[in-house]
Amino acid sequence: RVKFCIDDRQHSIDPGGLWKPSLAPFQGPALLAWNDSVFTDEDWRNIGKMHQSMKEEDVLKVGRFGLGFQSVHNITDLPTIVSGDCVGIMDPHETVIKNEG
Repeated sequence: RVKFCIDDRQHSIDPGGLWKPSLAPFQGPALLAWNDSVFTDEDWRNIGKMHQSMKEEDVLKVGRFGLGFQSVHNITDLPTIVSGDCVGIMDPHETVIKNEG
């Protein structure tokens, strides 16, 4: 089951209180997508290989055609996944979150 919600709130968070100050512009509004499952270790590995779908053989897997998260990535500025007790921020070109070593 999947649900979508537009959160038009703008959160005024002190950039010093964020994980990275560069996240300040991304505190809203937001398009939220929710589903009733939790990422597996394999899902986390595969999300980093968006253009190399590993799900083609599994007819029960969502996203087996390679369009699921790719479409989310194409319409958002900084896709973020919260699943279980993990958070993944997708910034493959390091335009927002720079690798600081």
